[in-house]
Amino acid sequence: MIMSVYNLWAQQEYHCIKGQVQAVTGSPCADYSVLLIHTEDQSIYSTLTDQHGVFEINTDKSGVFTFVISYMQEKLLTDTLFIDSDIRMGKLVINEPNFNLNSLIVRAKQQTIKNSIQKIQFQVNSSAFKDGYSSYELIQEIPRLSVSDDNMSYLGKKGNLMLQINGKKVLLTGKSMMDYIKAIPSSTIESIEILKHSVTADAQGSGMYLNIILKKIPGRTFGQISASYIQARFSSGDFSGSVYYSGKKVSVFSSLKGAINQKRYINNSSLSDVNLQKESYNTRDSRDIDISYNLSVDYTTGKSRIAAMYNLYFLKSSQEGIAQTRKLPEQENEGTSDLSYSKDSINYLLHSAKLFYKLNMNDHSNLDVSVDYLFKDYKLSQYIFAPVIDYSELSALQNTNVRAWIPQINYKYFQEDVFTLKAGVKATLTQTVSEYYYQFDYSENILAAYADIQKNFGEHWDLNIGGRYEYSNVKGVLNNTNKNVNDYGNFFPQLTVSYSPNDDHYIELSYVKSIIRPTFSSVIPFKKYLSPTEYYIGNPSLKPIISRNLDISYSYADFNIAIYYDNKKDGIDEIVNRVNNTDTLYRTLANIYDQNMFGVTVSYTFKPLRWWKSINEINASYSFINSSLTDNVSGSGFSFTSKNLFYFNLKRTISLGINYSYYSPIREGIYKYESLGSLDLSMRFLLKGKFSIQLYGSDILKQGGSRYKIDNQNTFQSFYTYNDSRRFQVKILYTFGNKKAQVVNNYDDNLISRF
Repeated sequence: MIMSVYNLWAQQEYHCIKGQVQAVTGSPCADYSVLLIHTEDQSIYSTLTDQHGVFEINTDKSGVFTFVISYMQEKLLTDTLFIDSDIRMGKLVINEPNFNLNSLIVRAKQQTIKNSIQKIQFQVNSSAFKDGYSSYELIQEIPRLSVSDDNMSYLGKKGNLMLQINGKKVLLTGKSMMDYIKAIPSSTIESIEILKHSVTADAQGSGMYLNIILKKIPGRTFGQISASYIQARFSSGDFSGSVYYSGKKVSVFSSLKGAINQKRYINNSSLSDVNLQKESYNTRDSRDIDISYNLSVDYTTGKSRIAAMYNLYFLKSSQEGIAQTRKLPEQENEGTSDLSYSKDSINYLLHSAKLFYKLNMNDHSNLDVSVDYLFKDYKLSQYIFAPVIDYSELSALQNTNVRAWIPQINYKYFQEDVFTLKAGVKATLTQTVSEYYYQFDYSENILAAYADIQKNFGEHWDLNIGGRYEYSNVKGVLNNTNKNVNDYGNFFPQLTVSYSPNDDHYIELSYVKSIIRPTFSSVIPFKKYLSPTEYYIGNPSLKPIISRNLDISYSYADFNIAIYYDNKKDGIDEIVNRVNNTDTLYRTLANIYDQNMFGVTVSYTFKPLRWWKSINEINASYSFINSSLTDNVSGSGFSFTSKNLFYFNLKRTISLGINYSYYSPIREGIYKYESLGSLDLSMRFLLKGKFSIQLYGSDILKQGGSRYKIDNQNTFQSFYTYNDSRRFQVKILYTFGNKKAQVVNNYDDNLISRF
C-alpha cells in the first residue's frame, strides 16, 4: 500500500511523520522501534515510541520509504509510504510481540558501539538514559570513555577529548566544556560519535573529539532546567537552564549557568638532600562563583549556511590557606616549624566569538570559511602573612591578557562510497601580555596547511592517509629587553588501514604523529607563592612535546582489544629545586624526559542478566624512560574499571549504578605514582519521561588522593595531593517542550584547550 498526504506545507525542507502505536488491547506500546528507510539511497531515520506509544520522525528527503515498527527485533508492521509533506498517521493497532527466549537473546547481543575508519558510533537507543536526562549521563555509558566534571579521555590514548556538536567544534575546554554537555537533554540526541584523530581537524593533543549529533526538526522549541546540591567537606550548588528554537531557516540556542563551589585542596611534599630535610603541609579552602552564558544563531538558505556564536565565562575565586613548613636537622625531632597564612583572589573573564560560512558548491563538494576571536583576562592577587619569619608580609598582583584571531578555510570533495578528499589552511595568531612587577610579552603565530584522502577498496577495506604541516613563530620578551625567539616547523603524517569482513568483526592499524604545546600559563615567568618559602614560576623556554603513536586493534561486537606503542619526545614534567642553596624551594615545568611506552587495552560490554549491564576495561603498559634528571628507568602498571548498571523495572526508569576504578603503581614521566582507586555509587529515578532525580556518591572510600615520588642521584622528593573528591550530590532535572532539536556549534578548540 502506498500512502501520500498533501497539504499547504508541501514545500518545507523537513517532513514530519507522527503517529501512536497501540496494542489490540488498547494499551500504549512504549519503547517500540519505528524506522523509515529511503528506498533509493537506503537512508535510515529512526526513533522510539514514548510512554504513551507516540512517535515522531523527521526526514529531509522525499520519495518512497519503507515504514517498519518492531520490538526486540521482531517486525510487527511493515508498510510503504510516499512522503512529500507532513503525515499524521493516527493510531496504529498492532498485535503484541511474542516474548520468547530467542528474542531476549537477540536484544542482549545488540552492539553498543560500531567501529569504522573515521569514528566509533555509540548506539543511543541502547541506553536507559536516552530520555529524561542530560547528555552527561548518557555519555558515561560509552565503553573506553572516561568522564569527569573536568574532562573526557579515551582508554589507551594520551590527552583529553574535545567537543563537537553536529560536526562543529566547540571552543570550550575543561569544566566549561563539561557544563555545556550537561545542558543538552539526552532526548534530543540522534547519535554520539568518537571521532578518531585526523590531521584535517588538529595536530594538538589526542586529536580526538566527542561529536554529539542532535535530532533535526523545524518549528520546535525545547528546554531544560536543572539544579544540584553537593556536599563534600563544604556545601556547593548550581543552577542551569537552556532553550533551543529551530525554525525552517533560523535556529537559536541559548544557555545560562551559575554555580557556587567550595572545595578543600591538600598539597603536601617533602624534600631531602645532603644539606636539607624539609616537609611542607599546605591546606587551601576555595570558594568559587562562576557564571557561563552561550548564544548561537544559525541561518540556512539554499546552498549556504551562516552561523554566529558568542560565549562568556566568568570566575571569581577566593582562597584561604594555611601552610606549615618543617625544617629537619640530622637529628630527628629537633627541627624548626614555620606557619603562614594566605589569601588569594582570582578573577577570570573569557569572551569568544565566531563567524562561520559554508557553501555547498555542488552535489560533491563544499567550502567553509570561519573566523574566531578570543579574549581572556586573568587577575591574581596574593597576600601571605608569616608571623615567625623575618619578612612577615608578602603581597603580589598579576594581570594577564590573551587575544587571538583564528581564520580558517576548508574544502571537501567526495564521491559516495568511493573516496573523500579534505584540504584546508588555518592561522592561529595569539598575543599574551602579562604584568607583575615587570612586563612579559609572549606571541605565538601558527600557520597550518593540511590534506587527507579516504579511499574504499571493495566492501571490506578502507584507507585513510593524510598530512599536516605547521610553522610556528614563538617570541617572549621580558621587560622589553630579554628576548627568547623560537621558530620551528613540523610535519604530521597520519595513516589508517581497516578491514571489516562483516558487521561484527573490525580490524584497524593506525599511525599518528601529534604535538602537545605548553599552556600559556606555564610559560609566564612570574611567581605564584604557595608559602613564604615555596613558589611556582613559569618557564618561557618550554618546547612542545612530539608524540608518535602506533596502534593495532580488533573488535568483535562489544569486545575490543588494542595493542599500542607510544613514543614521547621532550616530555614536560614538574621539578622542584632549591633557590641558590637556601631553604626556599621553587617549582617549574621543564622538558626533561623521553618515553617509550608499550601497552594493551581490553574492553568488554555485556549483560550477565537482563537487568544488569556491565562495562569493563583493562589497560596494561610498560615504559622505558630516559631523563636528564634521573637515571634511565623502566616500569609497568595497569588499571581496571568496571561500570555496572542495575535496572529495577522493565522500562528501566529506576536504576542503580556501581562503578569502581583501580590504578596500580606506575612510572609516568620522571615520577613513580602509587596506587589509587575510586568507588562511585548512583541512583536514578525517571518520572513521566521528563523529570529525573539523581543521587551520586563519589570516591566513597576516599582513595582518590595522588601520591608520587622521585629519587635522583642527589635528592629524594615525595608529594601527596587530594582535591576533596569524596562527595554526595543530589540533582533534579526537568526537560520541557519538544524532545527533538538541533544545536549548531562551530567553534575551533585548539587555542582554548591550552589555557
